[in-house]
Amino acid sequence: MGIGASVIAPTAFSLVGRYAAPEARARAVARATLLGYFGYFFGPPLLGFLAGTFGLRAAFVFAAGALLVIIALVAIMAGHGSRAQR
Repeated sequence: MGIGASVIAPTAFSLVGRYAAPEARARAVARATLLGYFGYFFGPPLLGFLAGTFGLRAAFVFAAGALLVIIALVAIMAGHGSRAQR
């Protein structure tokens, strides 16, 4: 799961940089990076808590669901990006 999710961060930073306005590009990438590090800091304890409370299977289902949310966010960003480029 880690290997599959490891391609998401660079792709997300690239998309954020591509769709942000030129004058706000640095700030947008910095915010995306901050959110990424937030996930690295709070993700493992959260998964540990979920595994301890609901079981390891539930923790992995939660992680997979979080990755599916990213797919939905990319679709939303792509829609906003195509409108901004018109």
